[in-house]
Amino acid sequence: MSIDLRWIASSSASCFHTAHLLATGSEIIDQQLSTELNQPVQALMSAIANLGLEPAQVWQHLIPLSAGIENNNELADVTLRKLIPISEITQSKQTQLSGCFQDLENAYRTRFPKLADELIQRIRPLREQWEARGPGLMDTVGRLTEPNLLVGSADVILVQPSSGGRGVAHLDYNSVRLEAMLYNVDRTLPEVVRLAWLISQLNLDLPVYSERIQRDRLRLIAGYAMLPACFQAAEEVELLSLNQASFAAALEAWRISPTDNDQLSSTLLDWWQTYQQTNSSWTVALHALDQMLADV
Repeated sequence: MSIDLRWIASSSASCFHTAHLLATGSEIIDQQLSTELNQPVQALMSAIANLGLEPAQVWQHLIPLSAGIENNNELADVTLRKLIPISEITQSKQTQLSGCFQDLENAYRTRFPKLADELIQRIRPLREQWEARGPGLMDTVGRLTEPNLLVGSADVILVQPSSGGRGVAHLDYNSVRLEAMLYNVDRTLPEVVRLAWLISQLNLDLPVYSERIQRDRLRLIAGYAMLPACFQAAEEVELLSLNQASFAAALEAWRISPTDNDQLSSTLLDWWQTYQQTNSSWTVALHALDQMLADV
């Protein structure tokens, strides 16, 4: 299946991606950057608390939005509109938030003054891999699941690697965010497969698939559900092997799960085999997986 991808190298999204990692207690590779961003990150978190906003929801919108909105006043306004009624948005709230955004970006750009150009260079190898392997992978994923499951277009937001490789599917924005690695985090797991896995999740917020899954669990279940399909597709083109060990490796290397990866891998494999044998609808299969992973 040919999916129209828009490749975006974003220094702003890189900044907020790194800030989110620091705000949530995740370690980043660059300790100097961690120190330099500590104060503006704490200031942003204080502002979020003062405004009565839920931090997780702020990051959920802020990071993908920042890839397309350069002006921080506009970014603050649009982010607030996603979180609170328009009638409650004031100039003071917008200014407080945009000021924190600007301080963060100033500190980040001081550390990476030529990041936009560097990210463009980082896009090339992954894009070449995608053009060679991506369409075939997605064709197979559609055949293994449902053709309508896959989006026709998506944004791929490439950010500066801050933690050795992370990726997120932004279902609300039909975009994925991926640290632009120049090598595979795990030598057995090609980055092009991770990209296919992220993109494959984007249509799972359609009501036909998601109506039986709680909204706050949807992204989690979407990530788990698409892993077996993408791995089988990758196995068919000899990029990797689909088995419990490869699942466990991806869960750890791609930071998908903090739980017992061996048990979770076994559950995913059992679920996938049952889906293939019963030929049930993807909606039913997703609901079944959600129930199987009720404790996750």
